[in-house]
Amino acid sequence: IQSKTTDANMSTKKIVIYSLYILFLLFSSVAVLGLAEALTRIAWGDQINVQYTDRSLYQDRVYSPNTAGWRPHAVGTCCGKPVTINSLGLRGPEIDLNSNEEKILLIGDSVLFGPALQDSETIAEHLRAKLQACIINTAVIGYNSSHYVDVLSSWISKTKLDRVLVFWCLNDVQNDTSFVQKSTMSNTFDFALMQLRSRSKFYMALKNAISDRSKIYFLYDLKYYQPGDHRYVKAKQDLRLIKNMCDTKNIALDVVILPYEYQIRNRNQSSVWIPQELLKGYFDQQDIQYREISFQEFDGEASKQLYLYADGIHFSKQGHYLIAKQVITYLSSVN
Repeated sequence: IQSKTTDANMSTKKIVIYSLYILFLLFSSVAVLGLAEALTRIAWGDQINVQYTDRSLYQDRVYSPNTAGWRPHAVGTCCGKPVTINSLGLRGPEIDLNSNEEKILLIGDSVLFGPALQDSETIAEHLRAKLQACIINTAVIGYNSSHYVDVLSSWISKTKLDRVLVFWCLNDVQNDTSFVQKSTMSNTFDFALMQLRSRSKFYMALKNAISDRSKIYFLYDLKYYQPGDHRYVKAKQDLRLIKNMCDTKNIALDVVILPYEYQIRNRNQSSVWIPQELLKGYFDQQDIQYREISFQEFDGEASKQLYLYADGIHFSKQGHYLIAKQVITYLSSVN
C-alpha cells in the first residue's frame, strides 16, 4: 500500500512539474511576443498598418441585391484610421447634388477608398480640393467590375452626371461573385489570422520579412489576364456596359489604370505590363478614354514609398496625392 501511495505522489509531482513547465513556456512566449510587438511599434510607429475594417460601416443591398455599400452616417475605422460616411453613403464630407457644379462620379474599390488613410488624404479629397466640381466618391472595399455596373446604373437614375472616372485596379477582374466579401471566420485558424492581421504590427513586419507580398499579389492576379479567361471576358463586358450607359446619357467616361508596386519596381520587365497592354488594346478598340498612371521617377525599391507597408496594391498618402495630381493634369488636357 505504501508503495502505491509513493507512486501516486510521484505521479502527482510529475503532473505538477509538467504543468508548471507548460505554463512557463506559455507565459514566456507571450512575454517574448509582447516585447517583439512593443519594439516593432517603437521602431516603425505608424508605418505599419493593421488590416481590419469595421463591419458596422457596411450595409447590404445598397446598389442592387448583390451590391453592398456604406451605411449612411456611419463612423468607424479602416486599418486603424477613422472613416466617416456621409448621408448619401459615401466616404467624405456631405455633397450637394443640386449644385450647378460639374458632377464627377468616382467608381472604384479599396484602392480608391484609401485604407489606412485619413479622409482628407484620399484621391477623392485631393480632386475635390483642386477641381471646381461635385465629387461623388462611390468607392467600396471589395468591389469588382460587376459592382461598378450596379453603382453606375444606380447613380445615373439619381442625378445628372457629367463625367465618370473608373479607377481600375488589376484585381477588379476577380468578378466570379458579385457579393462584397466581408471578413468572416469559418474556423479557428481564420479567427487567429484575423486577430493577427487586425492587431499585431509585429506579425505584419514578420510576414513582410519572409515573403515578397507585392510579388505574390501581382502573380495571383496576372493569371486572370488571359484573352480567354472567363473573368477577363466578364470584366470587358462590364466595361462595355459602363461605356454604353455613359454614351446613352452623354456622360464623359475615363478609366484610370492603376499599377501594382511589383510592376513599378520591375518596370523594365515587359512581361509585368501584360494586364495594362491587354486593357489598353481593348479600350482603343472600344473607343474608351483612359489614363495609365505612371511613376517614372520611382525606380527599384523607391516604388515602396507609393504603397502601404507590405502592400503591393493599396497606395500610401504620397501615392494618393501623386495619382490625383496625374488625374487632374489628364482632365485638363481632355476638357
